[in-house]
Amino acid sequence: MQFAKVGLAAGVITLLMLQGCVSTQYEVVAAEDTRIGSLALSLNDNRWNLAPRAVSTHLHKTSSIWTRDGVLLDQLILLAPIDHEQELFVSNDPDKLVYPTFRKEMLPNEVEELLQDSLTRQLGGGATVVTSNLRPRPWAGQRGIAFDLLIEYSDAAAQRGYVCAAVIDDQLHLIIYQAAKLHYFDTHWPAASAVIDSAQTLAARN
Repeated sequence: MQFAKVGLAAGVITLLMLQGCVSTQYEVVAAEDTRIGSLALSLNDNRWNLAPRAVSTHLHKTSSIWTRDGVLLDQLILLAPIDHEQELFVSNDPDKLVYPTFRKEMLPNEVEELLQDSLTRQLGGGATVVTSNLRPRPWAGQRGIAFDLLIEYSDAAAQRGYVCAAVIDDQLHLIIYQAAKLHYFDTHWPAASAVIDSAQTLAARN
């Protein structure tokens, strides 16, 4: 069926404190076509950096985080492909943290709720996640959706976000752009939206 931050501020700081010395090596994302699940993305500059695995342990290995000024300030989160009955995020403590699962027959509002619920659990009690303005959004030639995101922290600056998603071959493909509400969201929005708009299915590309 096709439908017709991620906030890391608290999580990254906690991770660094718990692990002590961790790799902080960022890799420049090559300014060429990049695959994410069933999609191909095009970049028109070399200012995106791939975040190290140390700050994305809550993501599946097929997902990743790109940033321009550092993950505490801006993130482009590529979640794909998410299979039927799979969680958006990986729990590092399954006994205490259980995420809801994606279902291929989900309606647009259910996908929105899935992300909101998953983010709320991932961030814990120190953040409030609000989604709004759910709307249709053609994406990569598919019937996709888009909605807005606001994350307010008890001890950090609020972040604003934009989410785009589509179900392709029964798998959820989702991109989240989020950045500090003041200055950074607007500064990097043109670059983030260019990446999102460039998406094409691999079948269409070939």
